[in-house]
Amino acid sequence: MNITYRKFMNFLLIIIGTINIMMTSQLNLQISYNIRQRMTVFFLVVFILLYLVSLIIEPFQLVDICFLFLILFIVFLSQKNYVINAGTLTLVYSRLSIKDIISNYKYSILYSTLAVVFLSLSGILSIYDPQGTGLSLGFNNVNQLGFYLAFLAILFTFRIGEQNSMITLKYNRYNITFLVFVVIFEFLIIQDNTAGVMILFFYLASLFKTIANYLKPLIIILPIVLTIFAYWAGFHYFQYHFLETIDSIVTRRIFIWNHYLTSFPLTKFGTNWQVDPNFINGFFDGAYIYYGIFYGIVILSVLLIGLALTNYKLAKSNQVILLILIISLEIVGFSENALFAYVQSPGLIFAFLGYFPGYFRRDNTIEENTLYRRRS
Repeated sequence: MNITYRKFMNFLLIIIGTINIMMTSQLNLQISYNIRQRMTVFFLVVFILLYLVSLIIEPFQLVDICFLFLILFIVFLSQKNYVINAGTLTLVYSRLSIKDIISNYKYSILYSTLAVVFLSLSGILSIYDPQGTGLSLGFNNVNQLGFYLAFLAILFTFRIGEQNSMITLKYNRYNITFLVFVVIFEFLIIQDNTAGVMILFFYLASLFKTIANYLKPLIIILPIVLTIFAYWAGFHYFQYHFLETIDSIVTRRIFIWNHYLTSFPLTKFGTNWQVDPNFINGFFDGAYIYYGIFYGIVILSVLLIGLALTNYKLAKSNQVILLILIISLEIVGFSENALFAYVQSPGLIFAFLGYFPGYFRRDNTIEENTLYRRRS
């Protein structure tokens, strides 16, 4: 693909990503719903144009056509605006490389977090969450701030090869200092244990990554296992004492799941239900449960199979660090929504790209992707 257009695509994606993440902060309470909807439609049009122009600049192949129809089929099944935008963004990233995805999310999260924190410290946004119970520095809740800082602490240590998409970890005094600061901030200041555990799991797993060879079968189906356990726990919450212990660790999420699972029966394609603002302040986290109820069993199954395919392909191509990152997001997805929130993390994008033949090769670069398409 033309290098200039590739840079232009990434530039626009970073800008849109930054704005979208800022919209997950307290700014969304100050901007009208109609304006936010218009912005969503505008971004969708931008995604479509970027994708179409990329097909003109770099002629499409059979693999692109098949993937396009697959995404359109998923969108048709869902008919949810969120899936439409996520699917279209995935089409754009199918024309780019893994390095582009990681870099774009890193800079989008960095710029948006700096902007929101600055607005909170300058008094435009509150430094506390809307309930006044936690230090969120302009974001709607502590978990958002914690996740963004944890994700940045991980991505800042990434080093992606120029000649291939292999990711290694590179430490220096700057990213180590930031990493230590984030861990202390997560556990002691804002007490976001989920984000803190995400960081610790990622770096411990990267130290003992050779163990992954013995756990490949479990790693591949991990999102499916976590989903099955989440639904089992949600349905059986009042029947087993140990679930109450786990529930206390994950901040009453299993109790909340039980409420919604018993109030809103699972359907094939989801329902138009709304989160109850009167039930625990409208708190509802846990990607596997949330997206299963709201988007339906079919779309959730598509995402889980896509994640399993991604895990399998990354394990097969020995993309260990990227695999550990995806696993970290999948584990976080048990108690948080960030896994499938394409604005916050690339988890949903990677789930869709799991269906794209050859995308997670070790030589995933723009140049090699072009050669791969021509051979397909």
